[in-house]
Amino acid sequence: MTMLLVAVGSKNPVKVRATRSAFRAFFPSSRVVGVSVETGIPPQPVGWDQILEGAVKRAVGALEKVERSVFGVGIEAGIVPFPKTVSGYFDAQLAAIADRDGLITLGGSPLFEYPLEVVEEVFSKGVEVEEVMERISGVQQIGEKFGAIGFLTKKHYTRFEITKMAVVAALIPRVNPCLYRLRRN
Repeated sequence: MTMLLVAVGSKNPVKVRATRSAFRAFFPSSRVVGVSVETGIPPQPVGWDQILEGAVKRAVGALEKVERSVFGVGIEAGIVPFPKTVSGYFDAQLAAIADRDGLITLGGSPLFEYPLEVVEEVFSKGVEVEEVMERISGVQQIGEKFGAIGFLTKKHYTRFEITKMAVVAALIPRVNPCLYRLRRN
């Protein structure tokens, strides 16, 4: 069986592990590597457009950086306005998977609401969600551990799990090519 090389546009260990777990569920012989990719978007993405742009740029950039990779994966999380919520904002995470033929498939994780304090500081002080969550939780580099979702759910659900869900969702058209009218790779 041929090994499938997958490049992730991040060195964040949670993103790399989640991608590895998602791909191995469908492609057991896959190998996943993380590489740094510049996206040109702000450090704290706000809105669907910035999150999507970041995910796609990470996927394409990773594919370009790792010569023999079959897929590039980009994962971007950000804050999106959402009406009728306490804080008015959700965390949204998108995964993009790019291949060498230019096809990009997308998936997302479950949304969850940020505490009001987080939203207020992001917009009033111009800081990143992670910085506020580190202060609230007392956990340094929370985004490379269990994430805001892990703290908010008392570790019942973690960033690894929701990131894996986003990557699995982006893989759905690729593991069902006939249903999506894709050619087989």
